[in-house]
Amino acid sequence: MQKNFFRQACGSICAAVALGFLSWGLTTSLINKGIGSAESAAWVQAVGATLGLAIAIWLPYKEKENAAKDAKLKGREREVRVCLAIQDELLLIAADFKGRYFKEIISSGGKRTFDVELASGDLRFYVFEAMTDRLIEITNHAARKAIIKAYSSAAELHDLLALNTRTLHSYNQLILISRKLINGNTYAQLPREEKLAYVQLTSLREQLRECANKVQVDTNEALRLLEETIDPEYHIIT
Repeated sequence: MQKNFFRQACGSICAAVALGFLSWGLTTSLINKGIGSAESAAWVQAVGATLGLAIAIWLPYKEKENAAKDAKLKGREREVRVCLAIQDELLLIAADFKGRYFKEIISSGGKRTFDVELASGDLRFYVFEAMTDRLIEITNHAARKAIIKAYSSAAELHDLLALNTRTLHSYNQLILISRKLINGNTYAQLPREEKLAYVQLTSLREQLRECANKVQVDTNEALRLLEETIDPEYHIIT
């Protein structure tokens, strides 16, 4: 930007000096020689040629400058559209943390295991998948990193929830098969497989808590940086 400013300033100064000199020469000639003299005609021709040359130089430069501004504006519009699309999907992810299950996962107290079997279909972040190749259009480098980090954390949490659901299902099946009543409501010692599954569930509960907190933090940070990038006051670094 500074180079363009100095280039424009120097060009304007040179043009002003040249036109000033030619105007002075033409005015002097008209006063001293009259409008019909050969000298005045030469000065008129020189002024016209100089103006024509200046216009011939200025027009392509102005067209190039306008094209650069249009390209920058269109790039900014594409950036905002990508940011808004990703922002909407991240807001949906963030909204999940208002649900009962996620509050239970993040809770530091209560049960030692997360004993809810959640549906664990294939995770698809449709907007992110569609926009992956367009992330480069987001000029805010910190926002790009935060977006990738937030989606990675969400995918990790999904994988842990799926593993927890499979392990919980196996654990419940083992209990149904192997549990035996002794003296009414007293149960026999859990078999080794049940103990191992329970230990795994306990470990998964802590991993789920840590990962859920991480997703919450990463998602909020990505949303903050996206909002900053979308803001009209955000300046694209060139």
